[in-house]
Amino acid sequence: MLDSNSSTKTSSMDQLSTAPSPLPPSPFKRENKPTKQTGKKNKHPPSTPKPLQEDLHVGDLVDVRDYGRGTISEIPLDSSHPFFGRIQVKYFDTGSHYYCSRRRVRRVCLSESRVLLCRTTRDYRLAAIQNVERSDVCLEVGCHEGLTTALLTRRCSFAVGVDKSEAPVLAARARFPKLQDRLHIVDGFDIPALKNLAQGRSYTKIFVDIGGIAELPVVMMLVGTYFRSFPQARVIVKSVFMEKLLRSAAVFESKDNWAVKERRVVSGEGEGGWGGENEGARNQGER
Repeated sequence: MLDSNSSTKTSSMDQLSTAPSPLPPSPFKRENKPTKQTGKKNKHPPSTPKPLQEDLHVGDLVDVRDYGRGTISEIPLDSSHPFFGRIQVKYFDTGSHYYCSRRRVRRVCLSESRVLLCRTTRDYRLAAIQNVERSDVCLEVGCHEGLTTALLTRRCSFAVGVDKSEAPVLAARARFPKLQDRLHIVDGFDIPALKNLAQGRSYTKIFVDIGGIAELPVVMMLVGTYFRSFPQARVIVKSVFMEKLLRSAAVFESKDNWAVKERRVVSGEGEGGWGGENEGARNQGER
């Protein structure tokens, strides 16, 4: 990120006296080790910024890597602009405007599917970034050490994470002290307890990560439970086996106008009261 209060003093910078203050350090960004100063000149000076992606426009909903969600408020196109090559974003959490590098900006593309499957942890977290809006109320089942729950907290109005094991929840609380009241030891099948954690709200997005190779029957039972218990919520789940199963599945839709006839059989002509062997044999000529 570029500090808008740069030490470089130019006439163009004087015109931007109302430029935003530097962005606070991200809680998800690791500190880089200091590099040695060799005194050698840089053989590869900074190049001209690459052309902006065509699908990015002022007003677009975007996610800035390591910093959170916001909307594009300005795209400097004049090469004389002191922040040419960068994008100004208004962040939801603070309402502040900051210029950021283009490579950090990702346009948010929301999925319309009720259930979204992810194969890897990377895909799962990208889905969390791409499919959460500011108004969402999110629940993560299987929060482990809290990283995905923390990502959700910066992008939605309310987020809570649960895990049935005590050790990962304690580790998550130590890693993210500000989320002490958002990380709980609760079983994912305890629907009343999950509803109580929402504090009167209704979940709109439910994230499920009980292990990418968790047993398929457990994952499907859990997803099915949320599908019925939270009809207004979309479910994002990480499961290798469930993803393989659904990729191999298809919905049968007949394109023919055949009518399947059921004819009541006189008692004694077939077992069970509905067409038996004799009835089936007679109907062969009608199809």
